[in-house]
Amino acid sequence: MLEIPYVDFVRDRKLAQVHVMMTSQQTGSDGTEHTLTFTGLEDYSAMNDTLLFSSQQMDSEDMVRRGILNI
Repeated sequence: MLEIPYVDFVRDRKLAQVHVMMTSQQTGSDGTEHTLTFTGLEDYSAMNDTLLFSSQQMDSEDMVRRGILNI
């Protein structure tokens, strides 16, 4: 199982210090572009970032999961 060991998940979004939103859209080559937007809160309010990962049509679900985890 793939895990991110340094992340603590919280039930109430008001307790979070970072919000992560992930969107996906199909590319012209039938791949998928995954966009992760990180919005910092509280101690991290000055830190915001957007990261992209593109997967190919032939990539397995595991390859896509690992690619997203790496970014």
